[in-house]
Amino acid sequence: MRRKTLSQQMIRSQYTRWTLLSGFLALVISLSACASKPADDKKKAEEAEKAAVVEPSGPPEEVFSPGMKGIGFEDITIPMKKDHLLLFARLYVPGMKPDDEESAAPEADGEEPKVKFPLVILLHGLNHTHKVWNDFPASLIKAGYAVLAVDLRGHGKSTKTQSGHRITWRFFKPADWKQMPLDICEAIRFFSKSEDYPAVDGENIALIGEKLGANVAVLTTQKTKEAVKTLTLISPGLDYKGLIPSAGLMEFNKPVLLLTSQDDEYGNKSTHGLYNWILGQKTLMEYGRIGDGAEMLVGKPAIAATIVDWIGKVIKPGAVPAGPVVKTSAESTPEPAREKSEKPAEEAEKKT
Repeated sequence: MRRKTLSQQMIRSQYTRWTLLSGFLALVISLSACASKPADDKKKAEEAEKAAVVEPSGPPEEVFSPGMKGIGFEDITIPMKKDHLLLFARLYVPGMKPDDEESAAPEADGEEPKVKFPLVILLHGLNHTHKVWNDFPASLIKAGYAVLAVDLRGHGKSTKTQSGHRITWRFFKPADWKQMPLDICEAIRFFSKSEDYPAVDGENIALIGEKLGANVAVLTTQKTKEAVKTLTLISPGLDYKGLIPSAGLMEFNKPVLLLTSQDDEYGNKSTHGLYNWILGQKTLMEYGRIGDGAEMLVGKPAIAATIVDWIGKVIKPGAVPAGPVVKTSAESTPEPAREKSEKPAEEAEKKT
């Protein structure tokens, strides 16, 4: 009877130990699962966020704009030295025709072309692409300028490196934004040295930027002072993504045109503030509620003409080959609600 009792006690004791051990193991497994779940959830969330990223989009292609009909272009990519990004841009040269027509533009045949066209570089704003300029390039081409409409780093078609790695501005760090002006500097050097585009004058350049692109334009001049002769800044900002143009404007000391509208409160205040940093010739034109950035140019040929005239006073255009008359779509063009202009003190003294 006693042996039976001892045997039962031993069985109970072993059962208790196994129960405790099983419970402990279950607790450990449960805690491990809880610890790994947030990490798994975070990883899934990051993957879902990346999958949801949509590349920036803009207005329809320029070829669908009435003013761009019959105007030829060439899409080019310029490799960046630092990270081998392929910077995309659309190049227009006066006389260049669509692919199905014979081009009247000078070709790279080993001879120096009789006509060289100064280069106007267009820099778009955040989440835009080269398409945002609509038919504005037509006004510049008609006047005798070559035009390079760029997709900034991480935007549009400028999202792939030579190795196939893809980037997007949505995940940019401060260093990535600061690389944007350096990209444009490389593009300028490309045209100053390239023999493939002899009709493009890479030594006489005008930069036109809207919003973020305006800030990029200013900072570009800090390393390309000789080539860049004038700036047109549309709705610039005091600070876009860490790109601060005030010091660059003070150093530039060449003609600067600023355009702003009352539709963009931040851009409007910034434009008036930046005007005071410019020491050289400067003009500021403020419009009413006509949109902001490049939107101010859509259907507003008089505003486009103002920019073309401004550039023409600084850089003499090339002679445009004979061809069809370029027409632009037009709406009623508003007069500036406010305009102010100043010339350098030295120039004012000479006139007196």
